[in-house]
Amino acid sequence: MSELSCPAASVQTRSASFEGPAYILHTRPWRETSLLFDVFTLEQGRLSLIGRGARGTNRTGRAGGPGRAPPFQRLILHWENGRGEIGQLREARELVHGARLRGKPLACAFYLNELLVRLLPKADPLPGLFADYGDALLALGEEGARLDTPLRRFEKRLLEHLGYLPDFDCVMDTGALPEAGRMYYFAPELGVLEQTPAPGVLPVAGDVLAALVREDFADPRTARGVRTVLARALAPHLGSRPLKSRELWPDT
Repeated sequence: MSELSCPAASVQTRSASFEGPAYILHTRPWRETSLLFDVFTLEQGRLSLIGRGARGTNRTGRAGGPGRAPPFQRLILHWENGRGEIGQLREARELVHGARLRGKPLACAFYLNELLVRLLPKADPLPGLFADYGDALLALGEEGARLDTPLRRFEKRLLEHLGYLPDFDCVMDTGALPEAGRMYYFAPELGVLEQTPAPGVLPVAGDVLAALVREDFADPRTARGVRTVLARALAPHLGSRPLKSRELWPDT
C-alpha cells in the first residue's frame, strides 16, 4: 500500500475530519502550488478538495504528495470539511492496485469520469453508483474485453441512480410491453411510444429496448442501437457542451 501525503495547512474555520474510500475524477492546478481535486467518495458522494502544496515539495522534502495519486484507482482519502464548499485533502493512500489502463480503455475511463463530473450533484452519497463505477473500471481493464458493454451498463445505471432513467419496459401511450420485431419511438421527456408525437423523436427497435432492460449488449447490432438510445437519454442532462472525452474515441 503506497502512501501519498499532503502538507498540513492551518484551518481558520471549524472543520470536521473524514476518511474513506474514494476515486479521483479530475485534477487541476489551484493557485501557485496547490491542486483542486474533484473526487467521488463512498460516504459523501462528489466533493471538491484542495491539496495545498501538492504541486510542490512537502515538509519532508519529498516531491509530489496527493498530486501523484493515480486516477482510476480506489484510494483511501483523509480530508476535512470546513464551512465552505471546498474541503482540505490531507492524505491519499492506494487501497488496491486496479488495472493500469492504456489506449482505448483509458479513453473510456476518462469518459466515465467526465460523466460523473458533469452529472453528479455535490455531497450526495450514491454507494450503489460508487460500486458500479468500480466494476466498470475493472471491466475496462480486462484484456480482450468488449469495451462497449461496461460503458453501456454504466450509462444506464448512472441514469437510474440519478432518477433520470426512462421506463424502457413500457410503451407509454398504450401501456403494453415492447415487442421484439416492432419499431417504436423514444424521447427522453416522453419515454417509449408506439406512435410518433412529433418530428425529432428517435426510432428504436423492440429488440434494442429488450437488450437495454436485460443489460445484454453482446449483439453488436442491438449494442449500436442501445448506444444511440442512451446517448439521447443522457443529452438533456449533459446540456449542449460537448464531452471532451468523446473526441478521443468517438465510436465508443
